[in-house]
Amino acid sequence: MRTVITSCLALWLSACSLMTPGEDAKGSALRQRAEAVLTALNRYIRANGKAPATVQALVPVYIAALPAQPELNYSVSRGTLLFSYAAEWPVGSINACQARFGETEFRCERYR
Repeated sequence: MRTVITSCLALWLSACSLMTPGEDAKGSALRQRAEAVLTALNRYIRANGKAPATVQALVPVYIAALPAQPELNYSVSRGTLLFSYAAEWPVGSINACQARFGETEFRCERYR
């Protein structure tokens, strides 16, 4: 019985460690909200030929409202939209997700 429990625990832990940053339940929900903003941003750029000075300029024409979470970091000079969040596993780790203007989805990496 002890061997079975140990094997199950080892399998469960190895599956958790293989989870790609941004693909966990919390990361997926945050990415989905952030990608709605990214879509609105890309529509704004196509319509106006340049990025807005602030992400708030997208409201209400390109998106009804900005999400409360994730907190988005917007940089016109770098051409990026990014956010970070505390991952549920491994405990204490932080994932950072970034997209460049014109892209349709975020790329996430674990940095702590």
